[in-house]
Amino acid sequence: MRCSRCSSCSACPACGGSPTRRSASATPDPSSSPRGGSIPEVADTWVLANPNAGSAEAADELRHAAEARGWRWVACEDASDGAGQAREACERGIARVFAAGGDGTVHTIAGGLLEGGGGPVLGVLPLGTGNDLARSLGLGVEPLAALEELEQGRTRRIDVGRFTSDEAVRWLINVSAWGFAGEVDQVIEEETKRNWGTLAYVGGALEVLGDLPLYDVQLFVGGALVEQARCVGVTLANARTCGGGVVVAPTADLEDGLLDVTLVTEGSPLQLATTAARLRGGQTLSDPRVRHHLGAEIELRVDPPMLANVDGELLGRFSQARFEVRRGALAVLVGGEYRREPGDDFSGWTSQA
Repeated sequence: MRCSRCSSCSACPACGGSPTRRSASATPDPSSSPRGGSIPEVADTWVLANPNAGSAEAADELRHAAEARGWRWVACEDASDGAGQAREACERGIARVFAAGGDGTVHTIAGGLLEGGGGPVLGVLPLGTGNDLARSLGLGVEPLAALEELEQGRTRRIDVGRFTSDEAVRWLINVSAWGFAGEVDQVIEEETKRNWGTLAYVGGALEVLGDLPLYDVQLFVGGALVEQARCVGVTLANARTCGGGVVVAPTADLEDGLLDVTLVTEGSPLQLATTAARLRGGQTLSDPRVRHHLGAEIELRVDPPMLANVDGELLGRFSQARFEVRRGALAVLVGGEYRREPGDDFSGWTSQA
């Protein structure tokens, strides 16, 4: 009997006995900062911005809107500064921290909040290329519209993943993509991302599609080997999209305590192009080259080492990594279009204190 959710999945009770989805219940004075501009003596909202994200015009509009509301605006010097500012916000008891940038910026700020022990609620102001987490949180991709959504104060607690290998340890907020997606990231210049937006990912995919390496992949869920295949790519998804709207996990749920694992197995260039098109439209659940699994504790073993990214940031090549879900670890603000799953008319909001 096949799983009604994913048809080719072996990681559910109907077709193998591994995890199924679980339902979730909701669960110095900055006023003189040279980077933050003129602000009130006490600001309950900090906006931590990536100064290299988005157009100068969009960033200026967003900054003016934030400062008009009395929020502290900080142009972070680099990722380390952003994470440090987020940790400081935890120490100071700030109510809300907004990450203004792309998915990499969100990754950095969220990581700082988690390392600081939490406290502030995270908001996302999309200024980047992909803005995938903003999409999944129902905020859209327009910065000023997202700001207005955040002001409504709808709060959810979402899962995060912990990526661990011999070479790196990272938080996983959105998606970790291996193989194909890593190859695409490697050929895209930052300037191309800024100038072309999501079209940069399409161009990168076309550039690498005809010469994709193959990898022997072993996937373990809860310590048990559940898949062994020759693959061109693997994704481990907390949310549904990466790469500017590519639907790698159509039924992913940010609150179920599970990662959605997608393996794209070998095929001809034409077959893989068809699969890539289906990915873009979220139509891979019945694709014979795509296999799906769920898990809270996952291990990947690959040969040769695969290029991997986490939340859009390229990390390097890895032959092994572990992923562990920390359920409900991050408080976030969501928009009116937020849904636990596509088509879910979820109305069980919790209000921000």
